[in-house]
Amino acid sequence: MLSVFALLRYYATRPAARFLAHDMDSSSFSLLVRKLRETVGNRGDVEEIKSLLSDYKAVRSEYSKYITWNDSKYTRNLIDQGNGLFNLMTMCWGPGQTAPIHSHPGANCYVRMLEGKMEEQLYTKPIGPGARVELQRSRVLNTGDVIHLRDDISIHSMTNVSSQGAVTLHLYSPPYTASEIFNEDTGDVIRAPIMYTTKGAELQPQPEGITL
Repeated sequence: MLSVFALLRYYATRPAARFLAHDMDSSSFSLLVRKLRETVGNRGDVEEIKSLLSDYKAVRSEYSKYITWNDSKYTRNLIDQGNGLFNLMTMCWGPGQTAPIHSHPGANCYVRMLEGKMEEQLYTKPIGPGARVELQRSRVLNTGDVIHLRDDISIHSMTNVSSQGAVTLHLYSPPYTASEIFNEDTGDVIRAPIMYTTKGAELQPQPEGITL
C-alpha cells in the first residue's frame, strides 16, 4: 500500500490534462467527466461507460459553455481529452442538420442524447472494390438515450429530425483525427479531418474544404 507521502508525490507529479470540466466547477457534469477519466481505458467496459453516461442527470447550465450553434452545419465542441485515452465533446444540431454516413476508425463511439430528438441510420461498412454502404435500419434517439457503435458493428449518419435544436454528448475511445465519409449513391469514400468549433469553450479557426 502506498504511504501518504507517496500518494501526495504521485498527485503532485501527475501531468495536467487539458479541457477538464471538473477543474472548472463542481457540477455533476464535472463529476461525470472525472468518472469517465477514471474508467475509460482502465477497467471500464462498454456497459460500464454506457451506464455512466445514462446515469447523468442532464442540467443544461452545467454544460452550457459547450453549446454553440451554426446556421449551416452542426458544431463540435471538445470538452476533455482524457489523457489521450478518449475525446469527449458535445455536438449541437439545428433543425434538419445532418452528419453524413461516416466511420469511427478504430474507436468505440458512445452518444448520449442531452437535448432534443435525432434519427440515426445504421449502415454496413463496404468491403472491397466497388462495394457500397447498405442501410441496415433507422432508429429515433430521444433525450436520455445512450448508444454505442463500432465500425465492425456498423457505420452511421445522424440527423436532427425535430423543429428544435438538439445537443448530443459524444465519447470516442481511442480518439481519432480523421474519418471516412461514404457516398451512398456512388460508393465514393472521402477521408476528412475532424473539425472542432470550440476546444475548452474557446472558438477555433475553421479549415476550408470537407470536414466532419
